[in-house]
Amino acid sequence: MIANLNNGQNRWYECISAKYTASSPLRLSLFILLLIAFFLDIYVLNRHTTFAADDYGFQLLSDSINSPYDYFAVLYQKYFSWTGRMISESFTYLFFSLDKKIFNIINSLGYILLILLIYFNIVGKKKIYLSLLIFINFFLFVFLPAFGQDILWITGSANYLWPTLIALSYTLLWRCYSPERIKLYSNPLFLLFCIVLGFCAGVTNENTSIAIFFMSVIFIIYYKKCYNKIYTFYIVAAVSELLGSIFLLMAPGNFVRARITGDVSHLGNFYKNLGDLLDPTCLLISLLIFCILYILLKDADKKIACIFALTSIVAVLSLSASPANFKGRIVLSGLAFMMIAAGILYTKIDFTNRKIKQIVCLLAVTFAIGSLKLYTSAIADIEDYESEYNINLQIIEQEKAAGNRDIVVNNISSVSRFCASYGLVEIKPMPNDGQNSAVAEYFKIDTIRASYIFPSVSN
Repeated sequence: MIANLNNGQNRWYECISAKYTASSPLRLSLFILLLIAFFLDIYVLNRHTTFAADDYGFQLLSDSINSPYDYFAVLYQKYFSWTGRMISESFTYLFFSLDKKIFNIINSLGYILLILLIYFNIVGKKKIYLSLLIFINFFLFVFLPAFGQDILWITGSANYLWPTLIALSYTLLWRCYSPERIKLYSNPLFLLFCIVLGFCAGVTNENTSIAIFFMSVIFIIYYKKCYNKIYTFYIVAAVSELLGSIFLLMAPGNFVRARITGDVSHLGNFYKNLGDLLDPTCLLISLLIFCILYILLKDADKKIACIFALTSIVAVLSLSASPANFKGRIVLSGLAFMMIAAGILYTKIDFTNRKIKQIVCLLAVTFAIGSLKLYTSAIADIEDYESEYNINLQIIEQEKAAGNRDIVVNNISSVSRFCASYGLVEIKPMPNDGQNSAVAEYFKIDTIRASYIFPSVSN
């Protein structure tokens, strides 16, 4: 009887598997449905995410922008006084000029674009792997140590999510190279596109721009060896990216900020970042998966996967020249490159093997359930924080109505990395703190501070 039951289950599995394999429209439909589900999930998280930390100051500055001239004047001032990350700054003021409801939609689409860019950098062509799509979403939820700050926070997404999208669009140029597209590669409009994309990719952020220039050089060498030819677009894209990197790294504002932050021990930072490669909250798991697949897939071509793995490592170690370490928000681009490296090897597994197909199916179902559990935890924490945030808004309005312009609100904090405010201090106990001053100006009051004594709020 047990044997008959097992045979029945095997026939059922084989029937479903055969229909899935044979039907391209079915695979495409399921692919799209998964993306819609991911979009709805991340949209709900975006909708319940409140302002946090730097958002108030950026909103005030954005409100002062009344024309394109003002917009570029602000970017000019930032370049010479604080940072060369003009792509991040551009996105920041653009997002704060939008209604939060519109931002929620755009930013949710940005997360879907992140998944798709990682996916197509892995497959390098039009091919559907539903399991791969599930794995990418799961890995982003599990291994981004500052998920809320990278993906949901307005300031954070402008500085990390959206610049990473540009960087991954640039890497896609190299990943999807084909000698069959020679006419496209010599098209002047395509070359112009390469110039713009390359320069923008170079101005994303410091460690990413260095890493993808390294990747560009390695790809030029690799494709020269494969096809015995160097196309114009190779050089155009790489040189544009290098110029963008120089524009970013040599920004006068970087040196102003360096004087404020003080001297950096580059050797000490190197050892810290080297240790971050072995940190389970950073790259360790994806690096281990890459190494395991590299060992197991003995006959597969692993060169492109190795290029992305090395790009990820360069993204980590290049931070040694700055005060930053490969922690928190900075992890996103390095993790994406290592996920791509491991994913490329994953697609070289023999999926015609029945046992492997069953294992992959089981893992996909397990990871989908795991993603759902993580999402449930994320929305619970974000909604709890939103509720406490709204109580503070009520306190501010009540105090303003009573004529009080020096206001004390509750000290609130989040408990998980899915909340944008996790690890950030929303409002500090000192009323004259710079961040508190921005919050006070935003709410049109004199001072504001947080207290650990929770005032009562009448309904």
